[in-house]
Amino acid sequence: MPNISRIQALCRMMMGLTLLAWAAARFTRRPYCPFSFIMALFGAQKTAEGTLRFCPLVALRKRCYERD
Repeated sequence: MPNISRIQALCRMMMGLTLLAWAAARFTRRPYCPFSFIMALFGAQKTAEGTLRFCPLVALRKRCYERD
């Protein structure tokens, strides 16, 4: 069930793919840098959120507000 709009999904996919490309380019120069690895994981997460149109943090926030 999508919980983000199409525009947000496209922005997340674009940002995620940009981060993945940046991390891949940085891996070639510094293969053991943990920062590049973290950015690659973050980019992959944002790409997946945009593809599925589901963000777990948005779902958690909506769930918490429904309790109040």
